[in-house]
Amino acid sequence: LRDHAAANPNDKKTMMNLASLYLQANQDAKAYGIYQKMRAGNMFTEQKDYEGGFALLANLEGHEKDAMALIEEGEKKGVLQPTYQMYSFIGRQYYDADNIPKAIENWSKGAPLSKDGEMYLNVAKLQIDADKYAEAKEAAKQAQAKGIKKQGDAWQVIARAEKGLGNA
Repeated sequence: LRDHAAANPNDKKTMMNLASLYLQANQDAKAYGIYQKMRAGNMFTEQKDYEGGFALLANLEGHEKDAMALIEEGEKKGVLQPTYQMYSFIGRQYYDADNIPKAIENWSKGAPLSKDGEMYLNVAKLQIDADKYAEAKEAAKQAQAKGIKKQGDAWQVIARAEKGLGNA
């Protein structure tokens, strides 16, 4: 594959596959080098290119900001359309940076796109912590409606929200 990539440096699929192989082999520096070549060569022109690029960067330790920048670039160009994975990643970055309002904002955007209600439940828990009881109750109900692993978690959020709303 390396030889094929060297012979076809403008083949996006080959380059992305090579970067993925480097990641799997724990050769992060080489994977990042492939990403840099792809970005410098303006190879990110389709939704799947940006998705693959930010997924690659999200898996590289210390390159979370590069992934965020790539997402922002793709959105500005109108090429990258919102996905659950994108909002999940962005929300996680904000959560890890203790920017809870931005985490809530992004996870709230991603929750309707998810296959289950787990992201709604995360939003509900953060809203409880931010004393946004009505919003937390609504997010917990959406989590239940969409399906979650532990129904009790949603009921606990709803109970805390009701108490916060004065319905103890």
